[in-house]
Amino acid sequence: MDSRATWHMTPNRDWFHTYEPISEGLMFMGNDHALEIAGIGTIKLKMYDGSIHTISGVQHMKGLKKNLLSVGKFDSLGCKIRTDNGIMKIIKGALVVLKARKIVANLFVLMGETHHEAKASIASASPAEEKTMMWHKN
Repeated sequence: MDSRATWHMTPNRDWFHTYEPISEGLMFMGNDHALEIAGIGTIKLKMYDGSIHTISGVQHMKGLKKNLLSVGKFDSLGCKIRTDNGIMKIIKGALVVLKARKIVANLFVLMGETHHEAKASIASASPAEEKTMMWHKN
């Protein structure tokens, strides 16, 4: 598995703004089913308020049925996670980075959509550059 893996995953290759193919790699899901990691890159999200946020280290997973963002990984990056009345906010400093609405039990749906302003390119940024891009707000 790629050492930069961050537990953010999507089956949607066309969502990536930067993309680096991975020739070998498997991720075992909760049911012990293995899925192929096809690549890793960045995805831009246009939020409910029109702001655009970049999520780095997203894995392109062939065969995945849903898009997954890891709350635990955001916590590891120093974000605060707050939930109140069915709304989850992921906060970095004073900035609300992501906002999601609870739809059932423990499932939250992002209040936003992917942002496509240009075709994805092959990633050439270093891990340090990618980290600085993560919370960049356009």
